[in-house]
Amino acid sequence: MKGSMFYRVILSLKESEDVQSDQRIRLKGKNAGKEIELLQKRAPIDGFGVGTKLVTSYDVPAIEGVYKLVEVGPKENMRPVMKLSKGKVTLPGRKQVWRYERKDKYVMDVVGLHDEELDGQKMLERIIKNGKLVYDLPSLKEIKEKVIYELEKLPLRYKKLINPSTYPVKKSRRLTNLVLRLKRALINKSKIIPNYNFV
Repeated sequence: MKGSMFYRVILSLKESEDVQSDQRIRLKGKNAGKEIELLQKRAPIDGFGVGTKLVTSYDVPAIEGVYKLVEVGPKENMRPVMKLSKGKVTLPGRKQVWRYERKDKYVMDVVGLHDEELDGQKMLERIIKNGKLVYDLPSLKEIKEKVIYELEKLPLRYKKLINPSTYPVKKSRRLTNLVLRLKRALINKSKIIPNYNFV
């Protein structure tokens, strides 16, 4: 039976006088991502259950993790490098991410160089050093509380199911300048490699 015909049959049964009050017919939907569409079509659904698209990475079944080289040289004199291949351009240098908020809501993130001093909240923390764990892993309860807290601070326009806004992420001035200088050097095939200490 096609979906639209099925819904019409269920709706007629739910409204039928032959169905006693203690014999309620309940229809649960589980088509994650189409709940609003179903409700707009007045589908006779009493609630929504957990479906495949909600509990799995349906659109991205595999997470791609790739290491990109951002610095080269001896530890005491590292210099930034970047890749200019089409579709694979990278940002040079070690990074830090700063998050900014206004009126208790997140407004944007800024990606900069690791030794910059910006006003936002630093987001990147060291987890492993020399192959050893140097971070206190949170419990499942703490992870849950953290997720709820972070989602609450994210404005609604970024959490909409349909046509959500894109959360703004910008580059710091120093990182932007480093990218421009290094691109110019690479394109001109110059041997001059810029360092971190410029503004």
